Parts: sequence; C-alpha cells; structure tokens
Amino acid sequence: MNSDDILDIKDAANYLRLPVSTIYRSAQDGRVPAVKVGKHRRFPRENLQLLFVQKGEEHSQFPED
Repeated sequence: MNSDDILDIKDAANYLRLPVSTIYRSAQDGRVPAVKVGKHRRFPRENLQLLFVQKGEEHSQFPED
C-alpha cells in the first residue's frame, strides 16, 4: 500500500463524487469504512472501491416475477 491508496476526506469525497459532509456523516455512522488517526479520518481506496461495488450490487438486484 502506498500513500496514493489512503485518501483524506476531501479526496474520498471527490473519488465517490459526494459532498464532504456526506462522507463525514457516513464515516461517523460506520456506513463508509474509515480509520481515525487523531482528529482526522483516512479512507483506504480499496475499501471505498469495495463499498461502491457492494452498494451497486445491492441496488442492481431486481425482484423476480
């Protein structure tokens, strides 16, 4: 893992194309995986990618007839 694999909150928001406030609130609620380092949160890029894929799979499921 290199430094490009760990995002701060602004980079995570840009990566997911969401407002910073949404990322912050979601991290506090545990909906977005983050590591708290002192007062700051860091977001492993791999975890955000997995979250995005998982959420996409949840929403792409169609009920069967």
